[in-house]
Amino acid sequence: MKIIDLSVPLKSGIASDPEQSKPQIEYSDHNFGAKQMESVFTGLWAKNLKNEEGWASENIKLTSHSGTHMDAPYHFNSVQDDGNPMLTIDEIPLENFIGNGVKFDFRRFDDGHVITSSEIKEELGRINHDLKPGDIVVINTSAGERYGKDNYLESGVGMGREETLYLTERGVKVVGTDA
Repeated sequence: MKIIDLSVPLKSGIASDPEQSKPQIEYSDHNFGAKQMESVFTGLWAKNLKNEEGWASENIKLTSHSGTHMDAPYHFNSVQDDGNPMLTIDEIPLENFIGNGVKFDFRRFDDGHVITSSEIKEELGRINHDLKPGDIVVINTSAGERYGKDNYLESGVGMGREETLYLTERGVKVVGTDA
Protein backbone atom coordinates (compact mmCIF):
# COMPACT_ATOMS: atom_id res chain seq x y z
CA MET A 1 0.00 0.00 0.00
CA LYS A 2 1.25 3.48 -0.82
CA ILE A 3 0.73 5.98 2.00
CA ILE A 4 0.37 9.63 1.00
CA ASP A 5 0.84 12.41 3.54
CA LEU A 6 -1.73 15.13 2.82
CA SER A 7 -0.81 17.37 5.74
CA VAL A 8 0.13 21.02 5.42
CA PRO A 9 2.68 22.78 7.63
CA LEU A 10 1.50 25.00 10.45
CA LYS A 11 2.88 28.51 10.60
CA SER A 12 2.11 31.27 13.04
CA GLY A 13 -0.59 33.59 11.72
CA ILE A 14 -0.93 31.78 8.37
CA ALA A 15 -4.04 32.72 6.41
CA SER A 16 -5.86 29.47 7.03
CA ASP A 17 -8.73 30.23 9.36
CA PRO A 18 -10.78 33.23 10.48
CA GLU A 19 -8.61 35.80 12.29
CA GLN A 20 -9.50 34.64 15.83
CA SER A 21 -8.65 31.02 14.95
CA LYS A 22 -5.30 31.42 13.20
CA PRO A 23 -2.52 29.27 14.64
CA GLN A 24 -0.14 31.06 16.97
CA ILE A 25 3.36 29.69 17.43
CA GLU A 26 5.88 31.35 19.73
CA TYR A 27 9.43 30.13 19.16
CA SER A 28 12.02 30.04 21.94
CA ASP A 29 15.65 29.70 20.87
CA HIS A 30 18.50 27.77 22.53
CA ASN A 31 19.70 30.80 24.51
CA PHE A 32 16.25 31.27 26.03
CA GLY A 33 16.12 27.52 26.67
CA ALA A 34 19.43 27.64 28.57
CA LYS A 35 18.05 30.36 30.88
CA GLN A 36 14.85 28.37 31.30
CA MET A 37 16.80 25.23 32.19
CA GLU A 38 18.83 27.18 34.78
CA SER A 39 15.57 28.21 36.46
CA VAL A 40 14.14 24.68 36.41
CA PHE A 41 17.15 22.54 37.38
CA THR A 42 18.87 23.60 40.61
CA GLY A 43 22.66 23.69 40.18
CA LEU A 44 22.56 23.61 36.38
CA TRP A 45 24.26 26.49 34.62
CA ALA A 46 24.24 27.37 30.94
CA LYS A 47 28.05 27.16 30.95
CA ASN A 48 27.67 23.41 31.65
CA LEU A 49 25.55 22.81 28.55
CA LYS A 50 27.03 21.96 25.17
CA ASN A 51 27.67 25.28 23.41
CA GLU A 52 25.87 26.88 26.39
CA GLU A 53 22.59 26.08 24.65
CA GLY A 54 19.40 24.75 26.21
CA TRP A 55 16.32 23.34 24.58
CA ALA A 56 14.61 25.15 21.75
CA SER A 57 10.85 24.93 21.95
CA GLU A 58 7.56 26.18 20.64
CA ASN A 59 4.46 27.28 22.50
CA ILE A 60 1.52 26.54 20.26
CA LYS A 61 -2.06 27.79 20.36
CA LEU A 62 -4.39 25.98 17.96
CA THR A 63 -8.04 25.24 17.40
CA SER A 64 -9.35 21.87 16.26
CA HIS A 65 -9.54 23.45 12.79
CA SER A 66 -5.87 24.43 12.57
CA GLY A 67 -3.96 22.97 9.65
CA THR A 68 -4.74 19.48 8.42
CA HIS A 69 -7.52 18.04 10.53
CA MET A 70 -10.54 15.79 10.62
CA ASP A 71 -13.93 17.11 11.68
CA ALA A 72 -15.60 14.69 14.04
CA PRO A 73 -19.40 14.39 14.00
CA TYR A 74 -19.36 16.03 17.46
CA HIS A 75 -17.98 19.17 15.81
CA PHE A 76 -21.38 19.74 14.20
CA ASN A 77 -23.81 18.58 16.88
CA SER A 78 -23.73 17.06 20.37
CA VAL A 79 -26.35 14.35 19.75
CA GLN A 80 -27.51 12.11 16.93
CA ASP A 81 -31.12 11.99 15.74
CA ASP A 82 -31.70 8.98 18.03
CA GLY A 83 -30.46 10.93 21.08
CA ASN A 84 -27.13 9.13 21.36
CA PRO A 85 -24.04 11.31 21.70
CA MET A 86 -22.17 12.22 18.53
CA LEU A 87 -18.72 10.66 18.17
CA THR A 88 -15.69 12.70 19.11
CA ILE A 89 -12.54 12.32 17.00
CA ASP A 90 -10.98 9.82 19.43
CA GLU A 91 -14.05 7.58 19.19
CA ILE A 92 -13.93 7.13 15.42
CA PRO A 93 -12.26 3.80 14.55
CA LEU A 94 -8.78 4.29 13.08
CA GLU A 95 -9.57 1.87 10.25
CA ASN A 96 -12.04 4.45 8.89
CA PHE A 97 -9.03 6.55 7.91
CA ILE A 98 -7.16 3.81 6.05
CA GLY A 99 -8.32 2.74 2.62
CA ASN A 100 -8.18 3.30 -1.10
CA GLY A 101 -8.06 6.93 -2.10
CA VAL A 102 -10.17 8.30 -4.94
CA LYS A 103 -9.23 11.79 -6.13
CA PHE A 104 -11.82 14.11 -7.66
CA ASP A 105 -10.56 17.18 -9.49
CA PHE A 106 -13.08 20.02 -9.40
CA ARG A 107 -10.64 22.88 -9.98
CA ARG A 108 -12.43 23.80 -13.21
CA PHE A 109 -15.36 25.29 -11.28
CA ASP A 110 -15.53 28.84 -9.94
CA ASP A 111 -14.98 29.59 -6.26
CA GLY A 112 -18.18 29.02 -4.27
CA HIS A 113 -19.65 26.49 -6.72
CA VAL A 114 -21.53 23.63 -5.02
CA ILE A 115 -20.74 20.31 -6.69
CA THR A 116 -23.77 18.35 -7.89
CA SER A 117 -24.31 14.60 -7.92
CA SER A 118 -24.21 14.63 -11.71
CA GLU A 119 -20.79 16.32 -11.56
CA ILE A 120 -19.60 13.57 -9.19
CA LYS A 121 -20.88 10.95 -11.65
CA GLU A 122 -19.08 12.74 -14.50
CA GLU A 123 -15.87 12.77 -12.48
CA LEU A 124 -16.20 9.07 -11.66
CA GLY A 125 -16.58 8.42 -15.41
CA ARG A 126 -13.56 10.59 -16.20
CA ILE A 127 -11.35 8.64 -13.77
CA ASN A 128 -13.06 5.34 -14.65
CA HIS A 129 -13.91 4.41 -11.07
CA ASP A 130 -16.91 2.85 -9.35
CA LEU A 131 -17.18 3.86 -5.71
CA LYS A 132 -16.77 1.01 -3.24
CA PRO A 133 -17.54 0.86 0.48
CA GLY A 134 -14.53 2.11 2.40
CA ASP A 135 -13.20 4.35 -0.39
CA ILE A 136 -11.73 7.60 0.85
CA VAL A 137 -12.60 10.50 -1.43
CA VAL A 138 -10.23 13.44 -1.65
CA ILE A 139 -11.35 16.51 -3.54
CA ASN A 140 -9.15 19.07 -5.23
CA THR A 141 -11.23 22.24 -4.95
CA SER A 142 -8.44 24.66 -6.02
CA ALA A 143 -8.31 26.12 -2.50
CA GLY A 144 -5.14 24.22 -1.62
CA GLU A 145 -3.00 26.20 -4.02
CA ARG A 146 -4.08 29.36 -2.16
CA TYR A 147 -3.36 28.05 1.35
CA GLY A 148 -1.65 30.81 3.31
CA LYS A 149 -2.75 33.56 0.92
CA ASP A 150 -5.23 36.29 1.81
CA ASN A 151 -7.96 34.88 -0.47
CA TYR A 152 -7.70 31.30 0.88
CA LEU A 153 -10.92 31.36 2.93
CA GLU A 154 -12.96 32.44 -0.11
CA SER A 155 -11.37 29.87 -2.45
CA GLY A 156 -12.54 26.57 -3.83
CA VAL A 157 -15.76 24.68 -4.35
CA GLY A 158 -17.96 22.86 -1.87
CA MET A 159 -20.21 19.88 -1.39
CA GLY A 160 -23.84 20.09 -0.34
CA ARG A 161 -26.17 17.68 1.45
CA GLU A 162 -27.29 15.84 -1.70
CA GLU A 163 -23.72 15.17 -2.79
CA THR A 164 -22.63 14.13 0.69
CA LEU A 165 -25.50 11.65 0.86
CA TYR A 166 -24.61 10.38 -2.62
CA LEU A 167 -21.14 9.46 -1.35
CA THR A 168 -22.18 8.06 2.03
CA GLU A 169 -24.93 5.92 0.47
CA ARG A 170 -22.16 4.22 -1.51
CA GLY A 171 -20.12 3.44 1.60
CA VAL A 172 -17.69 6.38 1.53
CA LYS A 173 -16.86 7.14 5.18
CA VAL A 174 -14.23 9.82 4.76
CA VAL A 175 -14.12 12.80 2.41
CA GLY A 176 -11.21 15.20 2.41
CA THR A 177 -10.63 18.45 0.61
CA ASP A 178 -7.68 20.72 0.00
CA ALA A 179 -9.52 23.46 1.88
